[in-house]
Amino acid sequence: EDTELLISPQASHIEELLNFGRSMRCGPGRHLLIHCFAGLCRSTAAALLLLAQSDLSSPPDRAMSRLLEIVPHAWPNARMVRLGDECLRLNAGLVKALEEHYDTMCKLYPAFGSLMRHGSAL
Repeated sequence: EDTELLISPQASHIEELLNFGRSMRCGPGRHLLIHCFAGLCRSTAAALLLLAQSDLSSPPDRAMSRLLEIVPHAWPNARMVRLGDECLRLNAGLVKALEEHYDTMCKLYPAFGSLMRHGSAL
């Protein structure tokens, strides 16, 4: 839910992110720092979408694997991932990979999963 300080991700935000990603010069030894309000959900969703976009010939779960190599505790924002999946025309492949990751994390860290699913507005 939107508040004065926090606005839920919109399709236009995802389009801006992906346009930015297309304009980047990628390659070995190049890095990008992505951060959000809490540094957990929106930033990791942005990274996931940019990773997926950077290699559309690979299955979407490969982007999730690459993200988890970088940020093992990632909990990407589901709304951003869904919007990005639609923009990238991944046929819910990225959403499915995210759901599998959520299930794994909830089994490993039940209290964290409960907090993220029910008690947090991140």
